[in-house]
Amino acid sequence: MDQPKRGGLLLRTDDGLRFLPASLVTSLARLPPILRVAGAPEGVLGIVHENGEIMPVVAIGPERSVLMVCSYLGEPIGLVGAQIVRAGLFEPDPTTPEALMYEGELARPFDLSAIYTRLQTSTWASGWTS
Repeated sequence: MDQPKRGGLLLRTDDGLRFLPASLVTSLARLPPILRVAGAPEGVLGIVHENGEIMPVVAIGPERSVLMVCSYLGEPIGLVGAQIVRAGLFEPDPTTPEALMYEGELARPFDLSAIYTRLQTSTWASGWTS
């Protein structure tokens, strides 16, 4: 049985080609000014105000032009640094269903849950609780 196509973004990061499902991406925007935050975990550039929300901005590569606003467990997370290769519908790889094949290259899932967990378990996050 054929698997349905999957919508989302193909990203080029330092880890290779990655797939970010459309269900997690709420918008793409020019990178607004980033407010640096003392004590932020490694990879967190600071916070931004975008779409009426304040969110951490996490670097996933060297690019600094596009902010990918994502939502994970109801929390906004901004990602910068990846090259957006393509947006659209993609066929899953028949041998690795969680991945996609794009122009002969395997695109593995982007692990937004790992970023979210790192943000929530850092001492930086505990300073925001009352």
